[in-house]
Amino acid sequence: MRKALSLIVLTVLMACSSNDKEDSPELDQTFLEKYHNTIWLQQDTETQTVYRHFKNDLNDAVVTHYDGPGACFETGEYDLNFDEIMENSLNKLEIKFNYSVNEYQIDTYTFSNGVMTYHWYEFYFGSVTEATYTLVETSLSINNINFCN
Repeated sequence: MRKALSLIVLTVLMACSSNDKEDSPELDQTFLEKYHNTIWLQQDTETQTVYRHFKNDLNDAVVTHYDGPGACFETGEYDLNFDEIMENSLNKLEIKFNYSVNEYQIDTYTFSNGVMTYHWYEFYFGSVTEATYTLVETSLSINNINFCN
């Protein structure tokens, strides 16, 4: 009887204990996997509409679409010989664009407390420029959005 009771308790304990990765498979996800093919509207821009399209593609991770007076274009595609994805964790993506040895830009996307932020930091010609924007997820897909209309 004692062995049977011990076996039942052991079985219950094993069933109740679990691996966090089994309970939350998203913990193994990267930012790019989690937000693949989502399009976000950048807030706080005065004269143009800016969309950020995340893709789970290390060569083209973020495509930015600009649409404003006198300017309509998109950027993307990194040069992995010079640029680097510094972090691609569950809630943070950080990309460094190397202009030259001592000149660069760092784009950081962070999802925290239900809010996506984009921080832009540039060190160029000895000067620092930086800004932070809030991004709002849209229901748009890349197939049904019309840029530059």
